[in-house]
Amino acid sequence: GASPGEPPAQCLASGSGTILQAFFDAELPVAVVVVDRACAAVDRAADAGVPVELVERTSFGPEFDRDAYTHRVVDALKRHEIDLVAMAGFGTILSQESASS
Repeated sequence: GASPGEPPAQCLASGSGTILQAFFDAELPVAVVVVDRACAAVDRAADAGVPVELVERTSFGPEFDRDAYTHRVVDALKRHEIDLVAMAGFGTILSQESASS
């Protein structure tokens, strides 16, 4: 389980949410879940009492602006002022800004 004083994480998740569920099962401290679409990960977070932010990806074609989308995800993460971000099966590849933010 989580150690006392262990910092909470923000999780980027999508799809069935099985990786996110493994975080919950291991009692890792998750403060918020960010998803790119309505999916089962939203239900798993709700069942665990963890808030969810939807940063919806509306385009999957060549016109998709990866940098603009990444900026929206980073903004959502920054709103929660948590430094640790865990990838739990997030389906969208983010631009370099996500690693440097």
